[in-house]
Amino acid sequence: MKKKQKKSLRASALKITSAFSLMGMATILFASSFAQGKNGVTHGFKAPTIPNETCVAYAYISNNGSNNVSVIDSSTNTVVATVPVESGPYGVAVTPDSTHVYVTNEGSNTVSVIDISTNTVVATVPVGLEPLGIAITPDGSFAYVANTGGTVSVIDTSTNTVVATVILEIGVAAYGVAVTPDGTRVYVTYLNKSNNTSAVSVIDTSTNSVVATVSLPFDPSSALHGVTVNPTGTFAYVAGAAGVAVIDTSTYEASLVQGAVLLDEYGVAINPAGTFAYATSSANGTVSVINTLTNLVVATITVGSQPLGVTVKPNDSFVYVANQDSDDVSVIDTSTNTVVATVPVGTHPIALGNFVARLSSDVSAPCRLPTPRPRPTPAPRPTPAPRPMR
Repeated sequence: MKKKQKKSLRASALKITSAFSLMGMATILFASSFAQGKNGVTHGFKAPTIPNETCVAYAYISNNGSNNVSVIDSSTNTVVATVPVESGPYGVAVTPDSTHVYVTNEGSNTVSVIDISTNTVVATVPVGLEPLGIAITPDGSFAYVANTGGTVSVIDTSTNTVVATVILEIGVAAYGVAVTPDGTRVYVTYLNKSNNTSAVSVIDTSTNSVVATVSLPFDPSSALHGVTVNPTGTFAYVAGAAGVAVIDTSTYEASLVQGAVLLDEYGVAINPAGTFAYATSSANGTVSVINTLTNLVVATITVGSQPLGVTVKPNDSFVYVANQDSDDVSVIDTSTNTVVATVPVGTHPIALGNFVARLSSDVSAPCRLPTPRPRPTPAPRPTPAPRPMR
């Protein structure tokens, strides 16, 4: 996202009684009693007794233009809380124990830490220049933050302080970040502004040093955005302006996803089964469904205007997509690959990262969620001019 765009964007969290583990791309939070605030907006909620084998999902959507985070209850597909944060909230990550949400603020060079029990900010962590992507290690110990200043900040989540800074390369603007399921490697997408080339850096978490740089098989000047790793840790999927690339994590060899014209791909997420990947096309207003066995696009779903962040619920049933220009979130039923709900949120939602959380009374049981209720289709809005990407 260019400086001009960011400038305009800037102008415009249940204490849980027990902790649960992270599944795939998301975590689910349960809550039943809410404290009602002004105008019907909930600013916090109390911990309930969790019924057996039930769960409710909450999506945390960073609104880059209104400097807040919308909390969506998936059982009703409505916003039940709005959390003020700092300037230009961008990336989102939920801790594995389902107690906190970490949000990068590109306009204030900080990360806001939201306590899910109260939906309030309990810590603000200074990081590098213009932080964008963020991901948390599977054990919940560290958060890795991609800064456009060419560094990755490593936050110790027990103290909410930066304990290491990984320097990628002079002139590099880091963007998306993902951690492998075993927690040993971190993948960071970047664009080198000095020579206009993009690549993926691989960080060894034991030393917090770069151990590999992966070039992708398309125009090297094409910007790279989101990145995710499949549940087995064998492949990383990278979304970029020229399409979606797949990296073999054992050899660092990369190939392209085929089967459709992929343009300005931004966010990418994989279902917990590892069978399908979902990539947003900010230019086309669509989500591409990729069969990970063949790496072919098997469906294309029309969503809102300029879709960016995307996350799959842990039960595989629904995908949530943040649409920046239409100020809403599309909910996709994966059984039919159709949009079943559209949720209005704040201004210019981005939500780069894993923004849906999971909590169940039995973590070994599947998360059985109520079917989202379709919402009335809103009146047509004027089509805004496309926002330029980085």
